[in-house]
Amino acid sequence: MGITLIVLSNNFPYRVRPYCQSLGVTYLSFSLKFFAFRIRGFLKKKQIKIEECLFAGDQLITDMNYANKLKGRFLLTEPLVEKDNFFAALTRKKDVKRRRLMKESNQLGLECPTIKRGA
Repeated sequence: MGITLIVLSNNFPYRVRPYCQSLGVTYLSFSLKFFAFRIRGFLKKKQIKIEECLFAGDQLITDMNYANKLKGRFLLTEPLVEKDNFFAALTRKKDVKRRRLMKESNQLGLECPTIKRGA
């Protein structure tokens, strides 16, 4: 028993593979998070029950959306990078607005202290 980390990424295999292999972490690249069917199939193939998963991500529009479609639990994180790639930047603007609205209506949990980058 314990915690197993699995990376679910919308990025291409050539981007995800080197990081995950160097860490010895199982991954699913090009996961098509908007649709969730690839993630569901991946978990089924790995014999992982959705109710035993905690999905974590930094975007409401992609990450929380697939967790909700899978009926899984979700942990919202802060972005790790200061600048998004083209596709992430498209959803990030909507994400920032949605976070603000959710925070104002007490739909988000407690904030954790932020870690200053480069410190």
